[in-house]
Amino acid sequence: MIRFYHVSKKYDSSDFVLNNINLSIKQGEWVVLRGKEKAGKTTLFKLLYGIDQPTSGEMIVCGQNISRLTKNKLYNYRRQLGIIPQNVNLLNNRSLYSNIDLVLRFYGFSSKVRKARIYEVLSLVGLEKKIDIISSKISDFERRKLMIARAVVNNPSVILADDLDTGLNLSEQEEIYQIFKRVKTQDMAILFSTKEEKCLLQGLREVRLENAMIQEIKFI
Repeated sequence: MIRFYHVSKKYDSSDFVLNNINLSIKQGEWVVLRGKEKAGKTTLFKLLYGIDQPTSGEMIVCGQNISRLTKNKLYNYRRQLGIIPQNVNLLNNRSLYSNIDLVLRFYGFSSKVRKARIYEVLSLVGLEKKIDIISSKISDFERRKLMIARAVVNNPSVILADDLDTGLNLSEQEEIYQIFKRVKTQDMAILFSTKEEKCLLQGLREVRLENAMIQEIKFI
């Protein structure tokens, strides 16, 4: 599903942000990418989004070498992703419904399908009763849950969640993890980055990123 072959990234004359990354994530697997601030996690995600290119190496995602995709093929590739960036990027003056509806409109779904799917994903994250509330009026924790709903509404093959649990208390972290367990399908791959050392996730493969390199891979 996701394969990194000797991927490195550096900007201009700076040191490597990522150095010789080799990583494989299978279909249906949920992997935790752990690392401190500026460890290279967000850079790795930008490469997966296709908004940046590696300095060297290759990345194969969903059977495609994404560093070689044309503009049109990159658009189709991104349709297979559920992207949850580090920074909250919601439409603050729009309702929860509208924030998700915009995604489905972009992909050409009918009004009937959009309405049913939006209610379904908001129910999965526990926000169905706030469907008509303006997104700037809900809490930071609820905004993160809304981002999950928006990311999964198109039934993606891969979910990329970058530091989604940062700053949450343990109860909120646990709820986020439980939501992911509910939305994850059997064939869906998840890469979930965190800098929280008290991460409550268990039974998953953890990849530790430090000093631009993978330092350890283990099960937690």
